Amino acid sequence: MFDQDFILIAVKVLGTGLAGFFGLYGILHDFRDETGRVTRAGRIAIMGLGASILLTGLAETWDGLSARSESRAATERIERAITEIDRSLRQIEDVQVFVADLAVPLEAPEVAAYFATVKGSFEPEIELFRTGVATLDAPGPAVLVRSLTRSFDKVPISVRIPPRLLPDDDGSVLAGLLSVVAVHMHIYTANTAYEAIVAGDARPDLDITLYGDGRFFDTPLNVYYELDPESGDADSARLSISGRLTGPGPSDWTSNGKVISIPDLRGAWIALSFSPVGIGGSVENTRFLDLRAQMTLKALNLQVNARDVWLESTHFSQHRDAQQEPFWLTRLGADDPFATPEPRQSPEQ
Repeated sequence: MFDQDFILIAVKVLGTGLAGFFGLYGILHDFRDETGRVTRAGRIAIMGLGASILLTGLAETWDGLSARSESRAATERIERAITEIDRSLRQIEDVQVFVADLAVPLEAPEVAAYFATVKGSFEPEIELFRTGVATLDAPGPAVLVRSLTRSFDKVPISVRIPPRLLPDDDGSVLAGLLSVVAVHMHIYTANTAYEAIVAGDARPDLDITLYGDGRFFDTPLNVYYELDPESGDADSARLSISGRLTGPGPSDWTSNGKVISIPDLRGAWIALSFSPVGIGGSVENTRFLDLRAQMTLKALNLQVNARDVWLESTHFSQHRDAQQEPFWLTRLGADDPFATPEPRQSPEQ
C-alpha cells in the first residue's frame, strides 16, 4: 500500500514535528515549580522530546541501513552483469580429453591369458632397448620413452601393441574391456552435493560425449614397463589404454544453461565413464563391469577451448551408477578450473 521511502519520510517528518511541538510546549509552560521540581508539563515536554529524538534516530538508522542495502544490491547487480558478460564472452566451444593412462587389471585371468599370447611379439624390441638402456634417445622401433613419468631410479617405457594383435571384436569380456570408443562427461555446478551425484539423484548440468578414432583410441593399447637403468631388467609390467577423444560441438551437447562457459567450471564436478557400457549376456556383462571397475584412471588431460588441466588418479574417486557401470568423479579448482587440484583427502572435496 505504501512503499518504504514514503514511510521513511513520514517518520522523519513526524519526529521533527513532535520535537518542535514539545519544544514549544515546554517553552509555553512552566518547566519547574517554585520548589525547583519538574512540573507535569515539564515531564510531558521531556518525554515528548525524548520520544521525538528516538523516533528521528530510528528513522535515520533505517535510512542508513536502507542505503547500505541498496548499495549492496546495486553492487550485486553490477557483479551479476559482469559475470553474465564474462560468461557470454568465454563460452565453452571445444572439449577434448586425452586419456594418458587407463590401466587394465593385468591380474584378471582373461587379460593375463591375452597378455601371455602377445608378450612374445614385442619382447625382441624390449631386448633392443635393454641393451642400450642408457641411450634413451634411441629406443627400439615400437618403444616409446615415457619421459613424463620417469623416476630417479627407473626408466619407464611404453610398447604399443600393434593392431594385428588386438583382440577380435567378438563381444567377449576381453574385447569389451580393451576397447574404449567414447567417454561420457557429466558436469555439475559447484553447489551440487557430492552425495547426490554419487547416489544418482543429481541431474547433470552439461552432458558431453567424445569419441576416439575407430574402435580403439588412436594410440590404443600399450604395455608399460619400468626398467632398471643398470641391469635393464623389467621389474613390472602393466597393460594400459591411451588416446585422444574429440567430439561434436555445443549443438550436440545437452545443457540446462547452468554450465555454458569457462567461469561455470570453477569448482565444478566432472563424472567420467567409458563406452562400451555393457556386453552380451547377463553373466558376461556382470564380469565385464566388475573388471571395468578394477581399471585405474592414472592420468588424464582435459582440454577446454585453448586451456587444459592434468588430472591424476589421486584427483579421482571411483563409483558405480544404478546400472553398476563404473564412473570416475573429480572436482575442478574453485578459483581456477585449470589449476591442478590438490589430491583429494576425502570424497567430498
